[in-house]
Amino acid sequence: MRCRYLPAAVLLVSLSVCTALAGTDHGKNLKNTHYPELGIVFAGFGAMAGYWFGPFGFQLSGSYFGRRMNGAQFAAAIRISDTTLRRHALGGAVGRSQDPGCDYSYIGPVYSYTRKHLFLEIGAGKTFNVKRGDFSDLPWWIIFQIGYVYRFLPRGTASPGTSKTRE
Repeated sequence: MRCRYLPAAVLLVSLSVCTALAGTDHGKNLKNTHYPELGIVFAGFGAMAGYWFGPFGFQLSGSYFGRRMNGAQFAAAIRISDTTLRRHALGGAVGRSQDPGCDYSYIGPVYSYTRKHLFLEIGAGKTFNVKRGDFSDLPWWIIFQIGYVYRFLPRGTASPGTSKTRE
């Protein structure tokens, strides 16, 4: 069975779940604030760092398990909404992945959702620069990351999930 439509199906299901989780958030609007973030992502167990300024943000994530198994991804995004409780963002990502069975690069659109400290990113990446592996049946790759992220919110905003403000 070919998996040609699998990335689109996974993307639609993920967006539906995130929309259902979204609900109403009456927290402080952070869409035009500046703050860094650091986290641990479980897409090969790696680290993630990002910075948000105005409506834009950048994130860099990666993992390294020796020369034969590693990867890195850079994403640039626009915040759709950002409050003390959750953030929605749309953007694009470019990355490189290598393991014993494949070695390839990818580029494509991504959607990220952060709720408190839970980080979820889903997208579809077009493979290119394939050095090892066969992607003829699946030229589009699923981009997926989930993990823990700590947003260093500006002073005077509530910490995620609490009513206490940072002084």
